Amino acid sequence: GRWAHMLDHVGDDHQRAGRTGAQDREIQIRHARSYARWNQGRLAEARQTAEFGLELAERLGENRLATWLEPFLVLVHADLGDDAAAEAYAKAGLIRAEALSQVALEGWTLNVLAYWQQRRQNWAEALRLHERAMAVWRPTENRIGVIGHHVYAAESYLEMGRIDEAMRRIEEFLTLVAPAGAP
Repeated sequence: GRWAHMLDHVGDDHQRAGRTGAQDREIQIRHARSYARWNQGRLAEARQTAEFGLELAERLGENRLATWLEPFLVLVHADLGDDAAAEAYAKAGLIRAEALSQVALEGWTLNVLAYWQQRRQNWAEALRLHERAMAVWRPTENRIGVIGHHVYAAESYLEMGRIDEAMRRIEEFLTLVAPAGAP
């Protein structure tokens, strides 16, 4: 239900953007539409929509918006099993994110790269990327960026048979979420 609702909302936004000629908004709409389709398991449509958005972002020189879409395409291609495309988008996305020096974009890109490595069951590389993402997020006030990586780092430790380190990450996670009243 909620992804269909999101697509309805994005469709309304698409009409408004078309009336105003807001092409940067059209890129954001493509990202949202592709995200909803990805969550619905409509991977080919998600890929096509995101690639169109990325092409538009590059044509308009919207590097910030392109840097949201490139890592997203890593997710899509990882789930499609297309490692060559996932790797190409991963490398390009990380270069672009680092060049923009925006913590949110770099953290998002590292998160997606770690996801891709986990899908490939490359646990050591996934862990390295999660640790790097946490290092990016720690100096900021974005607790979500740090918190989420603890869980996935713990999963990587578990898959590598490093139980004590996995438990330490889980304990750190529980400490971080306790103030929010979350279990």
